[in-house]
Amino acid sequence: MDKAVLPESVNILGTVFQVRVVPLSDGLHGESSQAGRYIAVDESLDECQQLETFYHELVHAILDHGGYDSVLGEDKQEALAQYLGMVLTYVQSFNELPKKGVMP
Repeated sequence: MDKAVLPESVNILGTVFQVRVVPLSDGLHGESSQAGRYIAVDESLDECQQLETFYHELVHAILDHGGYDSVLGEDKQEALAQYLGMVLTYVQSFNELPKKGVMP
């Protein structure tokens, strides 16, 4: 089974989150931790699932980092992460995106 090529880390407005591909329990596909500054993706997922889970957790990390997790509430945040995770996976799969470092 192919695995997604995920970044080793992501910088969210100056805060670096480590990206880990690890075994997760309890049926979790992924998780993110603001306190631990990491995004974890389950290693047993296929390539597409890993990429979508990465983007899903990235959205959670972005919302948590900005304080929007408490504003949106758990249900709305999960729906937003689910949708944007799917859309970002599609966008990356069907478009050439610029490389890192394009912002001044």
